[in-house]
Amino acid sequence: MNDRPFLIKIISRCLPFIGYPRSLNALNCVREAAAEMPEKEE
Repeated sequence: MNDRPFLIKIISRCLPFIGYPRSLNALNCVREAAAEMPEKEE
């Protein structure tokens, strides 16, 4: 269940607690990790 939309939703819900700059850092980490993952073949 650790796909990109799920992680973005979690980061969005944590935004008031961790702050905007840390949320941007977390989103950047998710983006970088998604870029390194192989594409799903369906």
